[in-house]
Amino acid sequence: NAVSLWLAGNDKREVDLGDAGVDPIHQGKPSAHFYGTSAGVQYLNQVLDRARKDRNSAVALKAIKSLEEVAGQANLFGSEHTPLIDAMAYPDRVVRFEAAIAIGNALPQKSFTGQEQVVPILAEAIAQTGKTNALILTGSQDAYNKLADVLKNAGYGAAGGTSPEQVIQSASSLPSVDVIVIDTTNGVDDATAERMLDLANGGPRLQQLARVILAAGPQASKFSAMSIGSPLITVTKPGDAAAMTAVLQSARQRSGSLPLDEKTAAAYSLRAAELLGRLAISRGQVFNLVDAQGTLLGSLEDARPEVAKAGAYVLGLLDAKEPQPALIAKAADEKTADELRIACLKAAATNARFFGNRAGDPNVDTLKKLAETNANQDVKNAAAETLGALNLSTDQAKSLIVNQIRDR
Repeated sequence: NAVSLWLAGNDKREVDLGDAGVDPIHQGKPSAHFYGTSAGVQYLNQVLDRARKDRNSAVALKAIKSLEEVAGQANLFGSEHTPLIDAMAYPDRVVRFEAAIAIGNALPQKSFTGQEQVVPILAEAIAQTGKTNALILTGSQDAYNKLADVLKNAGYGAAGGTSPEQVIQSASSLPSVDVIVIDTTNGVDDATAERMLDLANGGPRLQQLARVILAAGPQASKFSAMSIGSPLITVTKPGDAAAMTAVLQSARQRSGSLPLDEKTAAAYSLRAAELLGRLAISRGQVFNLVDAQGTLLGSLEDARPEVAKAGAYVLGLLDAKEPQPALIAKAADEKTADELRIACLKAAATNARFFGNRAGDPNVDTLKKLAETNANQDVKNAAAETLGALNLSTDQAKSLIVNQIRDR
């Protein structure tokens, strides 16, 4: 207990000092990460458990990053209580991402409680863009539209509705959610607001997000008393974009949420995709990677080229019927850049080599057209490679040769 407490205190010291802080007592000494990794999994688990219960996201993140360096099949899953698995249900998404990545990197070969959470969390990480989003509950569609416009001007994407159930359902349309806004000034009574809070508590994605409750008289609102005892609840008057920006930022900081900017989001997207690729080619792993298929298919439309190519690569390793047609269709899209076309075609070829021809005749015709007419020779080569991997019948395979002779 003394060892884990010292490690936790050392992590917290670095967190509280920040990147620019200087501690003269520790100058010239190794980082907290050094001591954490040297102590080992048993003590880091205790640090993570303490940080999780204290809801200190920054310390939990440090503990997980140390665990990533030393945790594996032999030392991670030996007890019924594994804090790293519990961390996948932690309210802060960055902590969830790191926990899922750490568990995936351990390449578990035996089933364990909570394994079904790993792939969906990795898929959530792939979808991250770094853009902030809010869920909105209002009493009318007109009120929702007005509040969504205010939040848009404050830099937030928005989804939601006029009932708690509609709001919860709409959350799936957002790659991430940063804050919940409940407008009690426009037809949302206290009972409906409480129902919204209860539903938000039903799952890790929304469970500990900041809740901003808009009230005409904040001090008179019944939620003001709740806000005193809960760092998740902030009660305030409605305001313009500038006022809402300040309120939402303060509420998120008070809830302990860690920031996730565009650069960090892109890094998580690539790390998660790379890990899914490793899991797909590893033997004996216990995860159902098809759970990530929807997100991976969506990643082909990602505006970030590296993320789209990483998604294509993993789709090439996925044992499902959808990847080959989707990859070929993306390669054939006139708007697709040549670099991504090639990545999609090579991924489709990989999928065909592993799992056989699942392309279908229309997609074979599409590939032939790319191989014959595309202006980029590298694209033509990749299309030809995919055709070969599909192991076509003689009648299908000979057409490129016949057409070449005919053109002469």
